[in-house]
Parts: sequence; C-alpha cells; structure tokens
Amino acid sequence: MKKIDAEKQMKLTDLKNNKSRILVIEDHEADFLLFKAMLGEIENRKFELINAETLEKGLDYLESDFFELIVLDLTLSDSEGYSTFQAVFNNAHNIPIIVLSGVEDSKLAMKTVQNGAQDYLLKGKIDRYSLRRSVEYAIERHNLLEELKRANARILKQQETIIKEERIKALLELAGATAHELNQPLTVLLGNIELLSISKNSPEKVDRYLAKIENAGERIAKTISKIQNLKYDNTVPYIGEERIINLNA
Repeated sequence: MKKIDAEKQMKLTDLKNNKSRILVIEDHEADFLLFKAMLGEIENRKFELINAETLEKGLDYLESDFFELIVLDLTLSDSEGYSTFQAVFNNAHNIPIIVLSGVEDSKLAMKTVQNGAQDYLLKGKIDRYSLRRSVEYAIERHNLLEELKRANARILKQQETIIKEERIKALLELAGATAHELNQPLTVLLGNIELLSISKNSPEKVDRYLAKIENAGERIAKTISKIQNLKYDNTVPYIGEERIINLNA
C-alpha cells in the first residue's frame, strides 16, 4: 500500500519548493548521472532523481514512495522490452512514464506511447533540450489532466446535488398540485357520504347524494390519470412564490 498521507504532505512541500521527484529505472550508472546532470541545468525547476537499478527495485519504490515522473529504460538486468513498460505502467499509480531505449524501434515506440507512455526517447539522441522538453511536458500534462479530473468530479457532484434538489422540488410541486386538485372533490365526497348516512329513509336524497359521490369519484379518478401522464416541467403560480405542477396541461 502507498503511504497516502505522507505522499500528500510530500507533494505539497515539493510544489512549494517547485521541486519534482523523478524515479529513474536505469541499470547503467553513467546514463543515470548524465540525466541528472542534464536536468540539473533546467532553470526555475528543481529535480530529485532516485535511481532503481532493476525492475523489481523500481516496483518497490512505486509501492512505498511518491514520484511525479518515471523515466524507464526498457533494457534492464531483470527485464526488457515492452513487458518492462507494461509491468511499470500497471503499478505506476497514474504517474506519467517516459520510456528510454538504446535501440531505435519505431514499432515498440508507437506501442508504448499508444498504451500510456508520455514519450519515447533514444539514449543516443538525447540532449539537454529534448530531455527538458519531454520531462516538463510530461509533468505539466499530467498535472493538467489531474486537475481536469478533479474539476470534472466537482461538476458531477454539483450536478448530483442539483438533480436531487430538482427531484425534491418536483415532488413538492406534485404534492401541492395533487392537494389542490383533490381537495374539492374529496370534500364533496366526504360531505355527501355523511349526508347519505343520515338520509337512509329518503330514497330521493340517497339517489342525489350517490350521484354527487359518483361525480366526485370521477373527478378524483381523472386527477389520478392526469398525475400518471403529467409533465414535470409545466408549473403554474400557486401561493406566494410557490409553484405547483399544472395537472391540466
């Protein structure tokens, strides 16, 4: 497991100091020292380079430490080729990777970049400018993508809140409309049921009250049918600033 709290604290400290930590998985010390010297010449940015001489050691670093970038040699003592990149990529925790190779292989270069590498550099053709461009681009692009993800997550959360509020608003509007539409027929229905109970000995009154009860029941049934087929975006003013769903739309 990664040390998340330590990672966050370290990242904040390094950002304040404009310092980037880079894991260089490279088994040739001379190449590592050359990269370190080249990156040391970049203005306005500091780098701390950590060297892992084997794939195994590199993976151990990735599990226990925080880095902003990985520079990976595809030819190591314990691994080589695309499988080396794949092993690091699968354990990189979304850290950008620049691939190094001593052999010019356009197919391998394309394969690694298509599958997640930020760049592919040939050892014999690396100079201070190309290394600087590649490193700075990889770090900045990664930071922008992470910020974009965070912004997108915030937007999604806000959308969920808005949807929830709109659902509650729709339910309240529906409740208001239902109460408004059902109040009168229910009053008529209940009133006539009460009158019916005290007019059992008058057939004419019973028939009249039953007709009113039937009419009120039909109005209630129509209101329920409207609710089943209503459009939630059609509201009308009600009391004060409140609005209710228009069941007659």
